[in-house]
Amino acid sequence: MTALCIGSILGSALLLLSIVCQDNAQVTNGEGCAGNFNVGNVNFVLDTEDSVKEGASFISSPTITQAEDCVDYCCQDPNCNLALIENGAEKGSVKTCFLFNCLYKREYVCRFVNKVGFTNYILDSVYEDYLGGPESTRGDEDKFPTAKAGRDIVVQPNDTVTLNGIESWDDKVITSYKWSLVKGDSTVEITKTDLKDQVMLRNLKPGMYVFQLKVTDSSNQSAMDKVSVLVLTPEQSEGHCLVPKKVGHCRGSFPRWHYNGASEKCEEFIFGGCKGNRNNYLSLQECSDACHGVSAASGRSIVVPEGE
Repeated sequence: MTALCIGSILGSALLLLSIVCQDNAQVTNGEGCAGNFNVGNVNFVLDTEDSVKEGASFISSPTITQAEDCVDYCCQDPNCNLALIENGAEKGSVKTCFLFNCLYKREYVCRFVNKVGFTNYILDSVYEDYLGGPESTRGDEDKFPTAKAGRDIVVQPNDTVTLNGIESWDDKVITSYKWSLVKGDSTVEITKTDLKDQVMLRNLKPGMYVFQLKVTDSSNQSAMDKVSVLVLTPEQSEGHCLVPKKVGHCRGSFPRWHYNGASEKCEEFIFGGCKGNRNNYLSLQECSDACHGVSAASGRSIVVPEGE
C-alpha cells in the first residue's frame, strides 16, 4: 500500500482539511456492499467546518475515477458511512472522493449546504436510524414518537450520571418515559428525578452499560432508543486520558479538548480534523467526565510515535 499526501481545498473552503492522504490501494472485498448506500440530495456538499466541530471524522480520500469505486472504498472501512463525491466533467466520473464518519457517540452530526457539482452516498442503516423521520400509523393524522436517549457517555467508576430524553419528540404529547438497563452490572442504581424524562445512575462499576429509553405518546404509540455508558478501567483510562494530544495530519482548525495527566486538567488544543486519538473531546465537560482524577502517576504514560 502506498500513500501520497497532497494539498486540497474542496468547494471554496467548505472542506477545510487542507492535507488529504490519498490511498491508492486496490478495493478487494467491497462487492455487493454498494447496494447498502442511499444516494443523498444532489448538489449538496458537506459543510466540513460545522460537521467536524460537532464530531464528524474525515477518514481518507482514495484515488478513483468512478462513483461506485468511491462507495466501494467506503465499504472497506467499518467507520465509513458517507461517501462524498466531487463530480468529474463526464457523467459518472469523479474528480475527488472523500470518506467520512458522520456519527459521534451515536449521534448524526454531518451538515450539508447547497453547492452544484457534488453527490453524496449515505449508508442505509445510518439513514434509516437517524434521517428517516417519524413513521405514521394514521396517514398525516398521528405520527409515532421519536425517542432520543442522547449521546454515549464515558465516565470514571462511581461517578453519578444523568440520562435524559429531552430531545424525544411527538406531534402531540409524550405521556411516558421509561428507562431500563439492557446490558451491564445489575447493581447499578437507577433513580427518577423531578423531571419525567430524566434518571440518575449511581454505583457504576468499570465496564460497558447499555440503557434503553421507551417513550409512549397520548395515542399509546411507542418508540425506543439506547445509550451506552462506558465506565473506564484503569487501562482504558490510559488510552482515553494519558496519551498525548494528537493534532493529526490534516490542516483544519477545530477547537477540541484533551486531558493532560501531568497537570490533571483538561486543556484546549487545535485539532487538524483527521487521524486523532481517543484523548480528543468536543467540550470541557465531556473531557472532565471521562478523565477527572486520572494522573500520570496512577498509570504509565503512553508515548505515541509522531507519525502515527
